[in-house]
Amino acid sequence: MSDVSEQARFAARAFVVRVEHEMGEPMNEHLRERMEFAYEMGYMRGVPDGMRRVMEMHDEALSKVVR
Repeated sequence: MSDVSEQARFAARAFVVRVEHEMGEPMNEHLRERMEFAYEMGYMRGVPDGMRRVMEMHDEALSKVVR
């Protein structure tokens, strides 16, 4: 495994932990995996589309917690 993919995986997990902390509760496993994957792919590609999708998912998850 390359250093870039390791960095991407680490960054994705750290992001998801931060989101869960902001939400105040853990995400379900499916959502966590989707967010990690989208963040990781965006990180590795250097394309903001992956990051934008992750932020959309983050906003959706937060809106469900607030309701």
